[in-house]
Amino acid sequence: MNAINRLVSLFLLLIALIFGAWFGWDNQTPLMLHVFGYDLPSVSAGVAILMALAMGVVLGLGVAQFSLYRLRIKNRQLKKQLKRATSFPVTGD
Repeated sequence: MNAINRLVSLFLLLIALIFGAWFGWDNQTPLMLHVFGYDLPSVSAGVAILMALAMGVVLGLGVAQFSLYRLRIKNRQLKKQLKRATSFPVTGD
């Protein structure tokens, strides 16, 4: 099953690369970008859009990692609390 997952992942990566190259090829109009008062070198529209997408993905993963880190800390605290609560012998009335 692990080999099938790898093949599917490689296939999806190949499809994404093909579509990215196709998108870049179809959008070769040069763009001059101005970011925070700075003029960036002229790049094709496809490259500019794909770079914006990549930056959005990286920023989204960063925010998700921050949230995941907070959840891991909370999970660790709850595990410690559960361990303390279950370490006492249970007595019945």
